[in-house]
Amino acid sequence: VDMSPLEGLKQVSPGNVNVTLRRDEPVSVPVTVKPARNYPLDIYMLMDLSYSMADDLETIKTLGTEIANSITEVTSNFRLGFGSFVDKKLAPYTALDELS
Repeated sequence: VDMSPLEGLKQVSPGNVNVTLRRDEPVSVPVTVKPARNYPLDIYMLMDLSYSMADDLETIKTLGTEIANSITEVTSNFRLGFGSFVDKKLAPYTALDELS
């Protein structure tokens, strides 16, 4: 991937902030975010496929397309990945009281 057009782009301002902090005194730092056009973006979603998450799986299936469509408003240079796992019913992967 050619990253040269992206070099020198400032997406978050200010780039550096020096703050002197004192106990019990709040400090606010205003931050501005301007995404660069067509900036590369990688998103990876990890889904628990155990039975308790079955209804959430259906939601993720429909949201995947919606997320991809929304991202295209910001960049066409993106990759969207999905992964899955199922918890093992063995210590230390689950609470010991669940094993009995």
